Parts: sequence; structure tokens; C-alpha cells
Amino acid sequence: DSNILILVDVQNDFHPSGSLAVANADQDAHHIASLIRRSIVSKTNNFSRIICTMDSHNTLHIANPGFWISGEEYLANGTMLHPQPFTTITSEEVKSKKWIPRPDMKVMNGKHLNLLGKFHLFNHSNIADCFHDDQQTVDLNKWCVKYTEMLEQGEDHFKLTIWPEHCLVGTEGWCMVKEVRDAVREWEMATGKTAEFICKGSMNLTEMYSAVQAAVPVCSHTRFNDEMFVALAKESSRIFFCGQASSHCVNFTVRHLVMQLPEDERCKVAILTDCTSPVAGFEAVADSFFNDMKAVGVKCITSEEIVLD
Repeated sequence: DSNILILVDVQNDFHPSGSLAVANADQDAHHIASLIRRSIVSKTNNFSRIICTMDSHNTLHIANPGFWISGEEYLANGTMLHPQPFTTITSEEVKSKKWIPRPDMKVMNGKHLNLLGKFHLFNHSNIADCFHDDQQTVDLNKWCVKYTEMLEQGEDHFKLTIWPEHCLVGTEGWCMVKEVRDAVREWEMATGKTAEFICKGSMNLTEMYSAVQAAVPVCSHTRFNDEMFVALAKESSRIFFCGQASSHCVNFTVRHLVMQLPEDERCKVAILTDCTSPVAGFEAVADSFFNDMKAVGVKCITSEEIVLD
């Protein structure tokens, strides 16, 4: 069997003492590490692949405080007052200039390298009408209105949440939790296989909870990832999801994958309920996620229920 284990954002900032700590995340990580180690001694059902997604943000990401300032304060006295974490910013507040993108920020098409050393090219229709006359510089005021509107009007009916800075690339908070990283290394050494890492969220102009696609795609790196879908859907007999958080990144990664699968193949997807937890205040979102997935045939099981002979 081809069994794939997907570790979603098992990173320090989502664990106790992290900037966006999820309750029970340490316990979840312990279960994940135990499962990986148990699979190593399995004779027939070892994981054929372990895929790790990594939330990977820059300081001036659109969902971070540093991207935004109070329009009222700036227009009145030039002060750059940033929103507090967990502020919700609506499209109406952007239109009224209650919140505005900081004016010293300049985002140009094809001028900023991504994590792969390639230039970000804003080649999606979502952002095509949000450039200044030079057609190279993004009109951030126009984009922020459109972006927040698209979040609110989309099937998930998001409003933009401003998060504490978390998983900033290169920081301790960005790194994988040690207990799980050690278990992954043990799996690599025991099997001769290499764990695969997928970074998401480094495009500053859109949120990317899902590892499969951004909330609002703006470029080739944020549109639906066909290669990843094929790797997961076509080359597996079972896919197990775990990590953080069940309300957000696990939620939308699973949803985007499952809804592209044929109905008769959705049963091969399983969410490990003892290996994921919700962000505080979003418990109802996680409950809805589990219920929705059960309704379409996805299995919600604990790591102990996986049979590894």
C-alpha cells in the first residue's frame, strides 16, 4: 500500500510559548512522533511518503499587523498605528480608510524573489485590474478593497483576521517542533526515503491557509497546485492528515484536496483527530470541518486506530 502522512504546519509558533500557540499542540505532536516511530518498525504498512507543509510568512504579510495602519491616525498626524492581533478587517473598513495598507510599501510585479529564488509574477486575473498606470506596481489600496471583498464573498465567507506575527521565515518559530523533526529524521534513516517539505504563505498579498491553494490566488504559486494534487490523489492508497490547526490550515488543505477527488475515493483520506487542535476561539469552525468531511466520506480517526503490522 502507498500510505502518505501529511504533517501540516507542525511548527514552534503554533505550540506553547509560540506566538500563535494552539492548545494541546504539544500533545498532538507527541502522538504524531509516536505514530511515525511506530510505522518504522512496521513490516508492511510503513508510510511511503511523509510530506510536511510549513507556514512561511514575511513580516509585511497582508494578515500581519505591520501591513496595515490606521487611516484616521495617519491622515490626521502621520502616525503609523498598526492593528492589534486578532483584529478583523472588513472590506467596508478598507473602503472607508479605517484601515489602509502602509503607504511606504511598494509591491512590483516580477521584482521580488520567492523562497525558490524565482520572481513573483502576478499573472492571475484576480489582481489584473489592481495595478497603477505603469502596469508594474500594485495599487495596494485597490487590491486591499478587492481582496477583502473576495474573501467575504467566497465560499468560505472569510473576513480578514490579523494574526500575531508567526512562522516568520528563518526564525525559531518557523522551525518544525523538535520531537516531530527527530521522528521524521529517524524515519528517513530507517527507510532510505526523504521527507518532502512544502512552504506556503510567503506571497504577501494573500492568505494561504491551505497548502493546495491560496484563499485568493494572485500568481502561479498560489493557484491550485495540480502537481501536489496528482502526487497525493493519484499515487496513494491512503492519506493521513495531522498538524495545526484543525480550524485553519488542516481544515482548508483537506477541503481543497477532498473536493477535487472523485466521490468514491474520498474514503481513502483520514484526519487524525488526536493529532490536531483548533485555534482558540475557532472551535466551532473545527467542529464544522470534521462534520463536513465525515459527510463526504472522509474518515476521522485517532492515530491509535491506524493498523501498522
